[in-house]
This record gives sequence, structure tokens and C-alpha cells, in this order.
Amino acid sequence: MSTGTRPPHFHLIFISFSRGSYRNFVAKDLYSLYSHKKQTAMKLEESLKRFEEVLFSKNEAFEQLLFPGINQDEVTSIITSVGLNLSEELSTLYRWRNGINFKHLKTNKLIFGISGVFLPLKDAVSAWLNDSKKGYYTNELFPIFFDETHLINIEVIGGPIYIYSPPLDILDPISIYDSLDKMFITLTQAFEKGYFYYNNAGIFESKDNEYSTLAKTINPNSIFWQ
Repeated sequence: MSTGTRPPHFHLIFISFSRGSYRNFVAKDLYSLYSHKKQTAMKLEESLKRFEEVLFSKNEAFEQLLFPGINQDEVTSIITSVGLNLSEELSTLYRWRNGINFKHLKTNKLIFGISGVFLPLKDAVSAWLNDSKKGYYTNELFPIFFDETHLINIEVIGGPIYIYSPPLDILDPISIYDSLDKMFITLTQAFEKGYFYYNNAGIFESKDNEYSTLAKTINPNSIFWQ
């Protein structure tokens, strides 16, 4: 459409503010957004702390397998270096733990509830760059677990986690958890209820039917469980 032209029945709607009321509106809106971000991050921090306690009680090996978190400056540097928006949730996740040491171990010993590997941030960025070039999913989706890829929308605060998995015939990402916070709450409860566990060889095992019921209850808006 050329500049200055409009399609038939095209309507423009305006709202009028005095300068003072506009400034107040913007200030309130920005404060609300800031408050929402902080509340989301705080809830996630609590869920991650609880998840870690439960996971370590079930399998002490993860105390060594999970890398320590990285500081905010490093998160910011890695994310913004490739032109990505800095997500509060992504920052919180990688300040907690910077992925897992996935080298020299079989995948089934690296799993803590999701059939994928929790990638260190630099590896996740590399995976995102590669997958974005190939058009597997849209650029605002960022992989936090790889293999059975789990993606977070970095442009939405508290938005759903998506799954992309050609082996499961999921070629277009669909929602699997209602939020990153809900994902870790679901994983925590699965371990607590005995739906997730490790056998004597340290191999992850699960009771899939029970977990599906639990996941659907905690994540009622996610398509995967419907």
C-alpha cells in the first residue's frame, strides 16, 4: 500500500490527552509493566529454588552437572550481542543456573523431567541462530531445552513455553506449559509425587499418564496436553 492511501472502510481511532494526563498515563503504564516484570521474576526465582531443592534430593549428581548461574552483565552481553531482546525470565533462569554440562554423558542421565538438554546460554544462542536461519520457528522464540526443543517467547512477559519436535510430528511450535514458572512448578510436583524418578543406575524414568494429568491440571491453557 503506497503512502497516504487507505483500504476501504479503514478507520483511525485516536484518544486525546492533555500533556499532563498523557505523562501520568505513560508513567502508570510503565510502572505497571515494571511491577509485572518484577513479580514474574520473583515468582520464578521461588519456583527455581524449590525445584533445585527437590531435584538435588532425588539425584545428587545434578549438584555437579548444573553449571552455576552467570551474572546479569554476562547475560545481557550474550543476549544483546545477537540482537535479541533481554527477557526478564530468561535473565532469571540463567542467573539461577547456566545450563547443564552435557558433554561425555548420555542424554538420559541429563534429563530432569523434559526430554531435552538444558543448554548453557551461549550454546542456546548458537542453536537459536542456526534454527532461525533454517526457519524452524520464528525469531522471538528462544530454545532453553534442546533435542525435544522447548522454546520461550522473549517478547512476552509470563507467556507460554512452546515445544518444537519433528520426532513427535510437531513441526509448528505449540504451547506445552502456561509459563516458565508453571513449567518448573509442574516438574517439581512430578518429582514430589513420584511421577518422575531416577533408577539405581541414575537413569531418568517417568509415569507418563500420571504426569500428563498433572501437567494438564497445572497448565490448562497449553495445547499439548489437550
